[in-house]
Amino acid sequence: RIDYWMRQIRQLSSNTAKAPVFMVGTHCDDAACTPQRLDELREELLARFHRYCFRGFRELMLVSCKTGRGVGEFKHALMELLCDKMLFNTVVPDSWVNLHSIVQCRGEPQVSWHEYKNWALQCGLTDESDLEL
Repeated sequence: RIDYWMRQIRQLSSNTAKAPVFMVGTHCDDAACTPQRLDELREELLARFHRYCFRGFRELMLVSCKTGRGVGEFKHALMELLCDKMLFNTVVPDSWVNLHSIVQCRGEPQVSWHEYKNWALQCGLTDESDLEL
């Protein structure tokens, strides 16, 4: 199953490093999860999902919800990622923010394409191709 999900993430993200992936292994408190077995598993997974092929793959984290083992390290890694200004520096133009506000304020579940284009024009979005999905 891990292979399937990693392939899906790679495909849907266009294999960009800007779509970070943390692989989290749970139940590391299980008796079968000896330190040696965990090291072997870590090596195997890191070799299988090398960053060269999976550019967004950040880290393999082993945690136990039962004992809390590894949870602090996982939270720390996530916080570091969220503080990475180079990763999250996308700025949405004001015209799109304004259009979003209009759509939300109107609260209509559906509008005609003509009406939507008029709202877009009011916000300064003049190129109809920008509005299409």
